[in-house]
Amino acid sequence: GAGYHYGVLKPGQENIFIDQPLYFTGTPRKASWWAAHNTSPVPINDVMALARSSNVYMIRTAMAIGGLPNYEAGMSLAG
Repeated sequence: GAGYHYGVLKPGQENIFIDQPLYFTGTPRKASWWAAHNTSPVPINDVMALARSSNVYMIRTAMAIGGLPNYEAGMSLAG
């Protein structure tokens, strides 16, 4: 995948992101479909993200590729 290609995910490492609803300035909440039933932050790795089809993991991977490896609620994606 793109995360491995761009070096933000490493084969054989933990590759952990916290799956929780994401709040960005000027956009609706972004969340994984299962977060509607589980509102607690859940650390997941790349394998778990694929198994759960984690929207948040894919968003966080794209952010890291784009130079935004850290998330803060209310942040802007405009850079």
